[in-house]
Amino acid sequence: MRGTLASMRLLLRYEVPHRFEEHTSRLIRYLADSLGDLGGLKVTTPLESHAAILTFEYSDPYGLAEFLGRNGIVVSPPRPGTIRVSPHGYNTVDEIEKFIETLRAYIRARA
Repeated sequence: MRGTLASMRLLLRYEVPHRFEEHTSRLIRYLADSLGDLGGLKVTTPLESHAAILTFEYSDPYGLAEFLGRNGIVVSPPRPGTIRVSPHGYNTVDEIEKFIETLRAYIRARA
């Protein structure tokens, strides 16, 4: 049991956070690039940061957050003018693509 605990500590200290950081950084970069392709959406989070958070401006963040929620996508509670997305180690590229497609559908419906 003692060896297992020591192994878990080493894993948590050196391996797991590093892998999450790489994975979430890739998801954030993919999301930022995809938002840029939609046009008119301004990413406000500095992409050099290591946080797994991406914030972007949108004219109706409350309506968008509600629409996303109805489509099974959870975002942080909106703030005036912004939406905050927080992918983590358990999220996938497929989920980011679903988010982008759902966002695209919302924007098209309001155009």
